Order: sequence, then structure tokens, then C-alpha cells
Amino acid sequence: APTRDVTKGFDAAYAATKAGTSPLPDNASDFNYLVVPGFLGENLPTYMDPHVNRLRERGLSAEHVGIETEAGVEHNAKIIRDAILEAASGGKKVVLLGHSKGGVDITAALSLYPELKEHVRAVATMQSPFGGTPLASDVNGVGPLRWLVGNLLERLGGSGESVRDLTYEQRQKFLAEHPYPSDIPTISLASSEEGMASVFHTTNSYMADRYGWASDGVVPTQDQIVPGSDVVLVKGLDHAEAGINGPGPLVNHKASDLAEALIAMALQTRAPGRLADAA
Repeated sequence: APTRDVTKGFDAAYAATKAGTSPLPDNASDFNYLVVPGFLGENLPTYMDPHVNRLRERGLSAEHVGIETEAGVEHNAKIIRDAILEAASGGKKVVLLGHSKGGVDITAALSLYPELKEHVRAVATMQSPFGGTPLASDVNGVGPLRWLVGNLLERLGGSGESVRDLTYEQRQKFLAEHPYPSDIPTISLASSEEGMASVFHTTNSYMADRYGWASDGVVPTQDQIVPGSDVVLVKGLDHAEAGINGPGPLVNHKASDLAEALIAMALQTRAPGRLADAA
């Protein structure tokens, strides 16, 4: 499905946020906000806290969704389904924000459980491997490495499915069987980073050298885009910066500012069938 580049609008919203002025629309309080972490998120202190805290600072109802971040996509989709129904039980629609695999888990929930659609105002994904990632495919394709990673994930309480589900083969299979609904307003933040200082410099170089692809160090930029969505493209943003507020002078972007600006844009997003009206 065709996408729409809304980077210019996002840049303006992000600049306002950095300057201390909230770009959130007046009706932002009409919705409940659910934030879904990505792979290994349970083991990263403060991960995704900036997103929830910023929304709460703006007087909004925001909660973490307690998924098992080392578990498979369908397992987490059930947890997200229950969280959406609970958040919407009072009559408010829900806005979902997911980073990395969290965005994949969110879109899977809406694909598997179409009854959720009526409760969702918008979906915002940040650097999510919607199309997959070669890091997962390459790890899964080497027997000893697949066993090692699977064993480690089991010790953390998860399973190797969490990596397998992000391979290109599995993503294509899942999306063929469970297409993402085309009428849910969705925005994708996709980024790239080539700086030597990035903690993902090695994996970034690996994907650039082997495949010729720009990436955030974990996911190629093109695979972070949900078909049919509004798209925000950010350069100089690696996979870590969007999830954790790093020390000021050492980071290019602040996770809480990114989240607020993206939510502001998500609340302007319309379903693909109404893009002509939005324009």
C-alpha cells in the first residue's frame, strides 16, 4: 500500500517539543495511551520510561503493556489484545506506541484480532522490523548460533521464537496469512545512523557491507516502514536512542521528545482510505 511522507510535519513538532512547547493537539486527552517495549526490554533499566513519563507529564493516561519481551510475536499479541480491551473499557479509544519488536507485536495483535480495530485511534511504530531484519535471518540461518541464542533466551524466560519471528521468511509468512488492516491510522518512524559513536556501529557496518542497506544498527530503514502508513524519516538516530534518554551531549535525539512529537503526528493520521481528505 502507498505511504505518505510526513517528515516535514514531524520535524516541526519535534522542534517545538525540544523548545519546551508541546505539539500535542487539544483532543489528546480524549484517548488512552499504551506503550509497548521491544526485544529484551525487560532487561534494560529505564527503557521506554521516558515515553510514558512524558505523556503523563502532559496530563495524559499512559501505561506500559507488560509483554514478555523475549517471547514470540503471537504470544505478545494476546497480551496486547487484553490490554487494549481493558484500556478501552471506559469508552475511550486507544493510541498504541511501540518501539522495535513492540511495534511488530502491536500490528500482529491488530491483524490477529480484528475486533480490536474499533477501539484504536492510531498506531505509532518506532524503528520496528515490520518487514524483518537480516540480523534475525542470519542468526536463525546458522545452526549453532541459532541454538546459542535460543538457549540464552530460554534462560531469560523467553524463546527462540522471538528471533525467528523477525526473520524475513517468517514475516512474509505471517503477513501473507494475517495482513495488517489497511484502515487503521498508522505512522512509522524509520531511521538510519552511520556515526562511529553509535553502540550499533558494528552491526550497522555489517548490514551496509553485506547488503548495501542503511539501517539504525538493528533494522534496515526500509523494513521499518509499515505499508500504507504515514512515514517519518530521521537521520542520525540509532536503535538505542529512540528507546532510552541518553546523556545529553552524547546523543543526537531525546527519546521523550521523539515520542511526544510522533504521538502528535499520530493524532493527525487518518486511515489510508481518507488520505485525500487529510491532504
